Amino acid sequence: MLYWPVGRFGFVEIDDGLYVTENRHVRTGLSAANIRWAFFNGEAYLWHPLTWLSHMLDCQLYGLAPGGHHITSVLLHAANTVLVFAVLVRLTKASWPSVIVAALFGLHPLRVESVAWVAERKDVLSGLFFLLTLWAYAEHATRPSPRRLGLVALLFAAGLMAKPMLVTLPLLLLLLDYWPLRRFNAVRLQTLLAEKLPLLGMAALASWVAVLVGRTTLSSVDDLSPASRLANAVVAYASYLGKTFWPSRLAVFYPMPVVTPVADTLGSALLLGGITMFAIVARHRFPYLLIGWLWFVAALLPVSGLIQAGNQAMADRFTYLPSIGLFVALVWGSADLLRRWRAPAFLRAGGTIVILALLATTARAQLGYWTDTSTLCAHALRVTELNWLAHNTLGHALVQQGNLDDGISHLRASLQIRPNHPDALNNLGDALLRQGKTDEAASYFAAALRAQPDEALFAYNLGTALARQGRIDEAADYFRAALRLRPDYPDAHYNLGAALIVQGKSAEAMAQFKQTIEYEPAYAKAHLAIGNVLIQQGRGPDGLPYLTEALRLDPGLADAHFLLAQILSAQGNSGEAAAHYTQAVRLKPELADRIPRSEIVH
Repeated sequence: MLYWPVGRFGFVEIDDGLYVTENRHVRTGLSAANIRWAFFNGEAYLWHPLTWLSHMLDCQLYGLAPGGHHITSVLLHAANTVLVFAVLVRLTKASWPSVIVAALFGLHPLRVESVAWVAERKDVLSGLFFLLTLWAYAEHATRPSPRRLGLVALLFAAGLMAKPMLVTLPLLLLLLDYWPLRRFNAVRLQTLLAEKLPLLGMAALASWVAVLVGRTTLSSVDDLSPASRLANAVVAYASYLGKTFWPSRLAVFYPMPVVTPVADTLGSALLLGGITMFAIVARHRFPYLLIGWLWFVAALLPVSGLIQAGNQAMADRFTYLPSIGLFVALVWGSADLLRRWRAPAFLRAGGTIVILALLATTARAQLGYWTDTSTLCAHALRVTELNWLAHNTLGHALVQQGNLDDGISHLRASLQIRPNHPDALNNLGDALLRQGKTDEAASYFAAALRAQPDEALFAYNLGTALARQGRIDEAADYFRAALRLRPDYPDAHYNLGAALIVQGKSAEAMAQFKQTIEYEPAYAKAHLAIGNVLIQQGRGPDGLPYLTEALRLDPGLADAHFLLAQILSAQGNSGEAAAHYTQAVRLKPELADRIPRSEIVH
């Protein structure tokens, strides 16, 4: 019920296009070709085929209506919340602490990003398999057998195929052997380690694939020194703790600081070191403190920034599974403390209810910022500093809404913070092109392409700007460059075809238009273009099905009505021809001058 409003939310521009709305393989749903693509691509710089399949299934069920995609994530999070309770009861046999941990997990505001952001389906989906793996391991620990261990491995593999962040799970299983399973007392350490070896092998393989696929996003040593990475990681751990206890100023993106103050680094290191030492010293009396803390630390390690991937200093979504360990330490520790203090039951229950109510209220408020892209990014700009990504995304959203002046202002602000950011350069070029400033737009597209030469969109946009300038030969070269980078780019095929028409190469143009509809069957203008070329070649009847399909896809194509009327008139079907001529003129009045006089008389 807390998250149900997301059913009315739209997609956001940060990554939702990459994962769903602009991804041809995902949009077209489940098919043999798309399933094969899911397993053999490195798009989004991650190998997570099950996440792709879940998005495809949603498109199969809901199309591009965002509500269905959001509700799927909500249901997965609800299932995970129940599983947290079930797994902890299975492991500890303690019902009340388990239900409180599950409630903290389900209602905490730090969960909002993972649930309300369609692109973060990988969090809730990998969480499902993570928790199922823990359940299966608890069964194996009670009654060890190769079959049960095989199920653990199978579920772990599924989790890795949803999000490779789960690579530290074998270490967590070893921690659970210490507490609450207490297998260290009954099973030799060598045996416990040996049964984890296949899982460690799987984790190593997943890590290698993740580095291989995501190598273009991994910051080099020149971009961020090891000392800077370590300092940021230490401060990020402390910040996650702070936001767990006081979840305020949450943002979709936290930019990397220019310099991490030494005082922040030392203070964070002392805090983390102090907690670790206390947990180690108290491990015999309070083992859950050590296990819960190490769960938190180990689960965050792959995204701590020690191997920097992406440009964020930290991210709320990274706490999705690590927070469970922290809540275990807090809840079991609080329960022991309150028992020692002999706190009345009504006080314990009342305090718990108040805390959960405050978390739910704060989460609902945070959820409101995810209504749309503009609201989300405007909030991020209020609670962070020098947020170049929020400026860029908000600027692009405003441009898409037709608010060019405000959009350009935010895009220029983004470039002031990060002058060579290719997306901001490209988005500013797009805004200027909409203003008719073609020369200036072309310069920004060229700068974006220089900053990121392997991005097909930038080459395509530069080609579009050059075509507007009448530089058709150069434009065609950039459309070809875009297609070399991304052969399944329908817009680039279409625009190359249009450029070839201007160059008088109708046969080559026809091939490009057919490629367009091969990759995007619903591309109405490509069907229209094929019909037009066939008419120009004197093969009007062959163009009839293409023009008919163009109008089925887009009844507002005036030129398709006009050309279809020409073919029908030539076939002697004057009644239908007149109807299409009438519709063409209604949609595009200037076509009236091109209608033959005989047709007008008729």
